[in-house]
Amino acid sequence: REDRSRSPADLSDQAIFRANQPLFIANAARTTTLPMPRRGDTSVPTLIISVCGVEVWLGSILDLCSNDGEQVSHHTVIIDCMGDFSHRPWTQDAFHKTYLLECAWNHAPRREECCLRVLKWIQAHRIMNSGQKESIFLCCRKGERRSVAVAAIVLMFCFGFTLTAANAQITELRPGAGLTVVPEHGYPATFDEVLALLPGLKSGMGENAF
Repeated sequence: REDRSRSPADLSDQAIFRANQPLFIANAARTTTLPMPRRGDTSVPTLIISVCGVEVWLGSILDLCSNDGEQVSHHTVIIDCMGDFSHRPWTQDAFHKTYLLECAWNHAPRREECCLRVLKWIQAHRIMNSGQKESIFLCCRKGERRSVAVAAIVLMFCFGFTLTAANAQITELRPGAGLTVVPEHGYPATFDEVLALLPGLKSGMGENAF
């Protein structure tokens, strides 16, 4: 395996922050720290799929920030689906050998770009065929909506699922989580949002990406 160690300073890289700043300005709520969910309101992390040593997990940000980030080192990459991870209470030392990616699902204008960045990162780092155990952990506040949308995309592009099958896999294994088919809490249905992204994602990745 290649050396994946990273210094804590990587989490606050100014070039990355400047490149992504327009994404956060578009929603002022992202400039403040989101309150942590209560343990009783979240489910434990869920293993969504395990194939040839590659695992995909869904969970709450609470799972990663508790106990000084103890769970972080168990995964190859953490995909934060809430946006602006610089405002999270991460324990930076926990990320010494774990990558941290951002995919701010609620920011619709940059959604396709963020999802392509995740897929291309997985491709570039040979996660699907490294020959080593690899673990992808996707989180949002509770691991039930935003991270589910990104997880469904990962299942489709990396594991060959259809959108319907990806959603069924997630809902069966993580009760209460899933793509929404009707608007919820003022947000559009995530099933339709993912469906609308697919042409652009297929074009961006090419026919034989994985």
